[in-house]
Amino acid sequence: SMVVGAAKGVWVVMAAILVGQGLALISCPSPVTRSNALMCTQENYDDLNYHSPSVWYTLSANSSVQVYPFWWIDESASCCRHCVWDLGYPFIDPIILASDRSTSNATDFLDCTRFKVQFDSLDTSGDGYLSASEMEIYLNVDLNGWLVARNRLNKTVFYEYTDLNKDDKISLDEWLVMRHFWSLVQLAETGPKVKMDESLPSGPLGGFYMTEEIIDIIVTNIVNLLLDQISNSRCTYCSCCVQSTTPCPSTCPWSSTGIRVFNAEEKKFVLIAWDLDGSTRISLEEHYFRVFADRNRDGGIDVEEFYVSLYQNTLPDGSPDSPSIKYNFNKHDLNNDGK
Repeated sequence: SMVVGAAKGVWVVMAAILVGQGLALISCPSPVTRSNALMCTQENYDDLNYHSPSVWYTLSANSSVQVYPFWWIDESASCCRHCVWDLGYPFIDPIILASDRSTSNATDFLDCTRFKVQFDSLDTSGDGYLSASEMEIYLNVDLNGWLVARNRLNKTVFYEYTDLNKDDKISLDEWLVMRHFWSLVQLAETGPKVKMDESLPSGPLGGFYMTEEIIDIIVTNIVNLLLDQISNSRCTYCSCCVQSTTPCPSTCPWSSTGIRVFNAEEKKFVLIAWDLDGSTRISLEEHYFRVFADRNRDGGIDVEEFYVSLYQNTLPDGSPDSPSIKYNFNKHDLNNDGK
């Protein structure tokens, strides 16, 4: 929902951008470490939320050259990666969403500022992690509770796959990654369909995955949200509301051009890109690898990427692993090519 009280201040920011002034607003921690990789502040999120993706490049110190929003997030605002969702098409400049500003309550699922609030409310022990019993509260409500009650989602499998580093507890960053993934399914308001020859909870991934049918719904819903958001933003920031006869100024950055569902070829590309193992089930592990762990998006994870990721990084005796030791990395690098 729109923060009405902030509208005047936001308009000042927008006016500055519209006349071409670069604003150094977003600054992610540097160097990137495991502990700060997803440290997006409320201010950073607000900057993304209230600016058109077409001008995001002005929100960092590197604002002299315009870049695609998708690439700018990776290069200049990676600490907010869990606050944006790109649809993967068109290939060069994917459609991207970073806002809950819509007339639909469905977008509450995509408000990353609420992720930590929810985590803290579930962490009743106050130890900074979620146990299986604490996570169960989340799995008993809304769509999750509906799926569990109908034997379409396995709580134990859900917890185990969310625990990316396999230390038997869920950290805040693991929670943020899971919410980024599962929020899309919640937006679709459905889970994988039960097939005649399988039981979802006892089958692969325990019902904790996306399918082609779910992606179809996700894409349609996000496109609708974006169109609603753009209409609201054009009215608020550019004074060209639906009921107004005044045309939008050419300087208004909020545009619906290019916001559409994918065509057959683009859908095929998205499914291949998201379904890394070709199983037709898109898991949290695949999502994490593609969106978060493979930071330079070259299709592999090098030593540097591995040791800022959430993958297991302890030695058998419990002491920390490191890029110089590479114990856990070498267990995965079977062909010794450094990835």
